[in-house]
Amino acid sequence: MKKEILKKWAEKLQDTNGLFYGELEFYLDSYIKKFFSVEVRDVGFEEKHPMNNLEFWLVVSMLVKMDMLEYGTSPRGSWLTEDGKKFREFCLTEENPITVLAHIQ
Repeated sequence: MKKEILKKWAEKLQDTNGLFYGELEFYLDSYIKKFFSVEVRDVGFEEKHPMNNLEFWLVVSMLVKMDMLEYGTSPRGSWLTEDGKKFREFCLTEENPITVLAHIQ
């Protein structure tokens, strides 16, 4: 992945107001992989992919703030932007994607 893209994502991640100086990235690393392991349009519908509602809504909010997720009348059934598709690929292939982004200078 190009350094410029990672830096842009790191800046967007910081703009989400997450506290990335403690353990948040540790928890997000595994959760974002779970979130992206299914089609995003299926996330949030318990019968298709059970997830904790708090985690789901926090990640949806984070991805919307990062301009990686869009939705029409409901965030359930949302879709990834072009940048979001690249981010998904990065998250699924990188061992600790959020930790990597949280520590980019």
